[in-house]
Amino acid sequence: MANDVDLKCLAGRYNLSGGEIAVAVRNAATMAARRNAVISQADLVKACESELSGSFDKGSSNSIGF
Repeated sequence: MANDVDLKCLAGRYNLSGGEIAVAVRNAATMAARRNAVISQADLVKACESELSGSFDKGSSNSIGF
C-alpha cells in the first residue's frame, strides 16, 4: 500500500461489512494492478464508494438464501 493510505480515515468514513471490505480491497488492488502501482488512498476511496453505490439494492424485498 502507498504511504497515503489512512485506514482509520476509511473505517470512520465508510460503514462496510467484512465482506464489503474484502470486495472493496480486491477492487482497489485490481485498479492499482492495472496501473502497475501500489494501492493508494484514492483507489480505496473509489472502491468503497463503488461498493456502497453498487447495483445490489440492500433494501430490496427479494431474499436469497435464508
